[in-house]
Amino acid sequence: MRSKKVRIVLFLILSHVLLLINIASASDGLPKIKVVTTPDSYRSAEMVKNVVINDLLKMGNCQVGTAEQTDTDYVLQVSTIDDVIIHKGHYERDYSKDKERKYDRDNSQNNKDRHNRDKFRNRERDHYYDRWVDEWVEIRISLNLKLIDTSGNVVWTASDNGFGRDTGKVIDQITYNTMRSFYNFLPVQGYIIKFDNNKYLTDITSDQNVAVKDQLIVNRTEEVIHPVTGKVIKQIHKVAVVEVVEIDGDMVVVSPVSGEMISLGDMVNRPLKNRPNKFLGIFGSDEHVY
Repeated sequence: MRSKKVRIVLFLILSHVLLLINIASASDGLPKIKVVTTPDSYRSAEMVKNVVINDLLKMGNCQVGTAEQTDTDYVLQVSTIDDVIIHKGHYERDYSKDKERKYDRDNSQNNKDRHNRDKFRNRERDHYYDRWVDEWVEIRISLNLKLIDTSGNVVWTASDNGFGRDTGKVIDQITYNTMRSFYNFLPVQGYIIKFDNNKYLTDITSDQNVAVKDQLIVNRTEEVIHPVTGKVIKQIHKVAVVEVVEIDGDMVVVSPVSGEMISLGDMVNRPLKNRPNKFLGIFGSDEHVY
């Protein structure tokens, strides 16, 4: 009876191990990154960290590890400096524009000359009133991101500054700016692994923020030997443009749109998507597009 229980326990353990291996192998190609804040960071750093993690998950260009993990490929370090400026209430001189706008409208209708219009504007500058402006607080945040490899080398860095009345909006804008730069450094990428009936299979998966009709760039790496030093120089050049025609779990199927002949092993990148025209910068929103 005891041996049967032991066999069942061993079977469950083995099944769990195999499951973990399958999960790991499905994402072997993606680097693992954990996000941390520096000890000298200000209060906004934790808010920025949450936005960064959310954006990394949305990008699909890496695995996101927890702060406690030690087996990550990179550490993305978040550092912020916060400043608060209080603008005291004050009177502000405001010139009346109502008469001027009405005169300009009449002037354009009657085809009056510009000289008369300017004379009228000069006279109207004497018409003003003092307007009270309430006290308000301006938030200024400086953000710096660093990507550090396992040897402690900084392989990428970016910074941005923002200011405004709403802390969330300031954080949202500067984080989005720097993370778009990060995507250019580490885009969604994979390789051409099979050719089938004028279609190509890639090892990009459905989890990597790729949709049908997305256009991807096919690049090829070539090695050039320096004639004097003998040093091997790697060159990357664009081969073709392909379009995603099908997404099948662990593989994305693409079809050529333009360019040269594609070879197995060529690299496939998804370029950064355009920034939304009406990005509102609302903290915690889903408007970050990569």
